[in-house]
Amino acid sequence: MLVTTNYFAVLGARTEQGRAFTATDGRGPLTAIVSHRFWLGHLGGGALGERTITINGHAGTIVGVLPDTFQGPGGLYEPDVWIPIEQARQARLTGTSFDPAEPLLTVIGRLRHSVTATQARAELDGIARTFKDRAPEDAGRGIALHLMKDGHPEVRGLAPLAWLAMSIVGVVLLIACFNVASLLLARASERRREISMRAALGASRWRVVRQLLTEGALLSVLAGVAAVALASWSGRLLAAFSLPSPVPQRLHMGVDGRVIGFTLIMVTIATILPSLLPAWHGTRRTAIRMHPTLAEGGRRTRSGFVVAQIAGSTVFLAAALLFVRSFWNAASIEPGFDTTHTLVAEVSPFLYGYDATRTDLLAQTATTRLAAIQGVRAVSVADRVPFYVGYSRTAAYSTSEDCSVAGCPSAEVYRVGTGYLRALGIPLRQGRALTREDGESRVEISAHLAA
Repeated sequence: MLVTTNYFAVLGARTEQGRAFTATDGRGPLTAIVSHRFWLGHLGGGALGERTITINGHAGTIVGVLPDTFQGPGGLYEPDVWIPIEQARQARLTGTSFDPAEPLLTVIGRLRHSVTATQARAELDGIARTFKDRAPEDAGRGIALHLMKDGHPEVRGLAPLAWLAMSIVGVVLLIACFNVASLLLARASERRREISMRAALGASRWRVVRQLLTEGALLSVLAGVAAVALASWSGRLLAAFSLPSPVPQRLHMGVDGRVIGFTLIMVTIATILPSLLPAWHGTRRTAIRMHPTLAEGGRRTRSGFVVAQIAGSTVFLAAALLFVRSFWNAASIEPGFDTTHTLVAEVSPFLYGYDATRTDLLAQTATTRLAAIQGVRAVSVADRVPFYVGYSRTAAYSTSEDCSVAGCPSAEVYRVGTGYLRALGIPLRQGRALTREDGESRVEISAHLAA
């Protein structure tokens, strides 16, 4: 990740070893800061000292190591190396573009204590209006302010899935509570003589109920401790996995105060819901001899719990069947291109110091050699492939209107080489495929080879 030298200062981040960037790092020799896992997994760990790292054949000095808990405001994106943005070309990242049309830069700010988010949004709206006055083609664009305490915009997009998962967990918890409540009710019926004896010796009804609730609370607390321990272990396990994407990312699911607070709420619910009704029912009468109507009442209560369990299990089963059906429908969707006989290879020439001319030469050489392989029917290049994960590139289009005056619709744009449709097996309904005469294809950022 390319960052300005004050990036870590703005975030208030501290290094585990070494130091953060200073203003002189952007003008001097190549420097870098690495993540904790990269430091241990690729560099062997140990003391920092005068450790160096080679980036595209250019030696640089590692000035700091970030702690493992640092994520930064990148959402799921988890880089391993941070370099001052002023040293991009020194690190031979020659393909890095600062074209305003390319959404490559993210601006991060820190609000003053006396400034509210509403005031900041109003000021940003004023800045956006000045941009529109200078560039009428940007009339449809604006500036959005997101507070990081509310989560990264990319991560907040996963909120519906999180709520759905928590709803499923809630149904399972209710089923478990009803199950435990039935067991406690049966146990309370068996202990009625003991409860009656305590009442005969002077124990009040609330004291007996409190005893039974304490027993249920002990069970719930033990379950809560086991749940937190399992969450801590599974969080580290999930953090070791990454989504199938060329963009490095990491899922931070550590146990923090919010997880502990949620667990305490669940422990309270799991204490009161299964224990209160059996405890109250078990202390309705204090007679030593069991009365038939009491036994009948216990059976009715247990029957109610069984009905609740069946109802919850039915809801859970219906939800599971809907998930299976949705997965089946998604797996059977025809994407519009041949996924069986298509091989996609991604390369990023600019990460190895390639400029636009050398990138074009690399794409032409690769397509020529791949096309010569026996069994390959078509080869082409593109800046992205279908279902690409990352920033999209859009362009306004119109057949008659002037987009600088009236807002025009926009569409996602792919830059592709000749033979792209044939390589992916995409049929044409009308017209013809692209040819070299339609324009020179240039892949500036990355080339995707589809064979």
